[in-house]
Amino acid sequence: MARGCSQFVAKDSRKRNAVAARRLKIGVLPSERHFESAPMQLPTSIPPHWLRRARWFLAGLLLVWVLAWLAVPPIVKHLIEDKGSAALGRKLTVGDVSFRPWSLELTVNDIAVAAADGKTPQLTIARVYADAELESLLRLAPVLDAVTVDRPVLQLTHQGDGHYDVDDILQTLSQPSAEPDSAPLAFALYNITLDGGSVDFTDHLPTGVRHHAVRALHLAVPFLSTLNSKRNITVQPRLAFQLNGSAFDTAAEGTPFAQTNKGDAALKITHLDLAPYLPYLPSSLPVRLQGAVVDADLHLVFELAATPKVALSGKLAVSKLAVADTTGVPFLNVESVETVLGDVRPLERVVKLASLTINAPQLQGTRNRAGRINLALEAPKPIKVAIKKVAARVASARASGQNDTKVPVKSDAWTLTLEHFALHRGDASWADDSTQPAARLNLAQLEVQANSLRWPLTNAPSPFEGSASVPSRDKTARLTFKGQGSAASATAHLSLGDAELNLATPYLAKHLEPGVLGLLDAELDATWHAAAADGKTAEALQLAVQRLAVRDFALKAAKQPPADATNSTNAERAAADMPRFKLLEITGAQLDLTARTGSVAKIALRAPSAMAHRDAQGQWMVQHWLKAAP
Repeated sequence: MARGCSQFVAKDSRKRNAVAARRLKIGVLPSERHFESAPMQLPTSIPPHWLRRARWFLAGLLLVWVLAWLAVPPIVKHLIEDKGSAALGRKLTVGDVSFRPWSLELTVNDIAVAAADGKTPQLTIARVYADAELESLLRLAPVLDAVTVDRPVLQLTHQGDGHYDVDDILQTLSQPSAEPDSAPLAFALYNITLDGGSVDFTDHLPTGVRHHAVRALHLAVPFLSTLNSKRNITVQPRLAFQLNGSAFDTAAEGTPFAQTNKGDAALKITHLDLAPYLPYLPSSLPVRLQGAVVDADLHLVFELAATPKVALSGKLAVSKLAVADTTGVPFLNVESVETVLGDVRPLERVVKLASLTINAPQLQGTRNRAGRINLALEAPKPIKVAIKKVAARVASARASGQNDTKVPVKSDAWTLTLEHFALHRGDASWADDSTQPAARLNLAQLEVQANSLRWPLTNAPSPFEGSASVPSRDKTARLTFKGQGSAASATAHLSLGDAELNLATPYLAKHLEPGVLGLLDAELDATWHAAAADGKTAEALQLAVQRLAVRDFALKAAKQPPADATNSTNAERAAADMPRFKLLEITGAQLDLTARTGSVAKIALRAPSAMAHRDAQGQWMVQHWLKAAP
């Protein structure tokens, strides 16, 4: 068997050799023959000066890494403690800081903000991790691939009457900055997460002390960015926490960001009564919210496109709204306010509302004898946070060719678009006790419709129309108006019928002794044009009076004359026979209020009656009617 195998192998070997010999003879394997005969060539060697430069570069990079690894942590710790304490007005401490220069990862551990007593902590954060990118150096703006906040713990106390134990921090932050206003800071933050947060809230009420606790607070935001920077997204939008043992968790929809670069978070609130939470509103507010019920069905969309997008849409409604002034006197009640959010993009400062509807608002304006108006609310001082100027950063970025850095020119460049506005069954009253007699006015059944409202104003017209009634003692006047307006021009038509003149008596009483009786009808058109940008045409405001009529006019004496007119004097008879007329009608009047010119087509006066009288001192009766100016 072994001999047979060896013979087979030998025979096969002879056959292969014969085939190879024939192929070499006819030249079938020239490449193989060339390969066997060609000498092997070694690669060209690297020049020595390039090797030296590479060694120096690597040595310099390693030295920079070592210096940054040693120097950055103490510098960052000092800056956080020093600048943070100055900004908050409280002592801020940091445990330790670590920095990896080769990956630009910064970790700050054990952050603590002291309470007002300086002994116990108000806020503690176990760890803050930030993963920066080299793109931050190119853009001269922070570009962070990940921001993680672990186990923040906040202790908050409501001391009563809207005062909190952090009021001193808010007061410090509200101090005006010495630096001039600048454009908003350019930034790009991705994969933002807050995990393991908790809040302990202590409420000191007149009836006792209550405690509220928020546990397992988790917040995940895919990105917040004002730059056109694209990073890998691994975070799904989510908000979850436990409030006094009750769990709350938003639903995240859609596939992961890694596949679609999109995410959708939903928030739904049904009949949330704010009454239990009203005592926690700050006392610095110019109004006092007395009641409100909130319903919401909102959708928050994150999209990583050419321009990062954070958009809010859905419906928001507030019902049973009651607002009082700082003294607790109610001045506004609204049955409901409903709005449909079309496209709200806070990072781009764009607000687009599909509709805003206000149902049955009741506004009560008052002025007391001292002249204080309840609607003249004193707004609190705005809280301003100092922001470093970024003009130099933007200039450097543009000089380096980074034209995609988007920073608004103005810090308040918000744009608002409202497609449809409606107000139904409105009621406004005015009570003025500073006049003698006191003035009482009321505007009832107010209806207003408006479309395509924009701010800042554009040249596109925004039509509007409305109506209201003005009830008085004997009649109810009817008011209607309609028109359109834009940044360049505006027109309006107003119609008023059966308006009683005695509504103006309390304000005329300061200058006129007798009262005024009668009815007013008016048909007016107003037109306004803005000045041309080239200065060729000036601003113009014109008023066209189609018809203005005063019916059944009469002056009413402040003191009634004696019943027996036969024994009365001429002065008493003149006082009894006050001027009156049946109708005063003006038609076709044109008034240019800017140029102070006008023309009247027709004036008609019917059934006038007046008695002229001059007393022994030579004074006409008109001089007795007029009061000296205060």
